[in-house]
Amino acid sequence: MRGVLLAPDLVHLTYESVIAGRRARRSSLWRKGEGDTGWRLYYHQGSPVPEG
Repeated sequence: MRGVLLAPDLVHLTYESVIAGRRARRSSLWRKGEGDTGWRLYYHQGSPVPEG
């Protein structure tokens, strides 16, 4: 997992997952909420990795 701080309240995370032998590259944006709401998922995308 790798995270890049884009702004004080916005982080871009990238990672690779394996579920039932199938790999996917994943990317998500997390925004820090107002007050005590903490970090919330704002956007997520998963792209399959071709076999081989």
